Amino acid sequence: GVLSAWGMPMLGICSASLANAVPVGGGIVFVPVLGLFGVKLELGTAFAVATMTFGNGVFGFLSWLKKDPSSIVWGIVPYAVLPAWAGAAYGTYYPFLTPTESRHLFSLFCVLVALVVGRGIYRNGRSHDTCQTFSIVDDDEGDHDSGGGTRRRSLLASLSAFFVGLVLVPHIGIGNAMTTFLVCTFVWRLPAKKSVVTGILVGGWTSFLPFI
Repeated sequence: GVLSAWGMPMLGICSASLANAVPVGGGIVFVPVLGLFGVKLELGTAFAVATMTFGNGVFGFLSWLKKDPSSIVWGIVPYAVLPAWAGAAYGTYYPFLTPTESRHLFSLFCVLVALVVGRGIYRNGRSHDTCQTFSIVDDDEGDHDSGGGTRRRSLLASLSAFFVGLVLVPHIGIGNAMTTFLVCTFVWRLPAKKSVVTGILVGGWTSFLPFI
């Protein structure tokens, strides 16, 4: 009674706030908490995909479009979304991991997220710039050269997105936002804010296909 009336709304608020602040996806909260309530991993994954589709892909997008549209890097969206949709289409209809393997994958991904977020907190904690956006590298480390490396970057970004759509999204419901953030940071060498915002929005958009 009380859990259904108050627990789930509060869980949704906390997860949505987290998902639109850092590129980890609300499913990193939804899936384990719902598991504690006895909900199967498959249902928790489906719930996470549904909430990311609307929370990140619709409302998060509209929020950032109004707040700071320059933070959305439209040029890399096709390399992040379309391959992920292709992978998710296959992975959703033909899942190949057992529930136990999916739980192990979820745990491994959470460890990776903890390391990345810990690195970002450590970096930003040393900075005196109170307006700095969460990042795991320095903004001035980026190489914004769009010359000969563009094709290699595009290929690596597309392969990463396809892997996420094929393996992570159908089986654990998360991973698309964080992977996009990492690709933006280390492959495209984008500034911190653009990597975070683009990762958050792409996480919602790549969840759309498995949601429908």
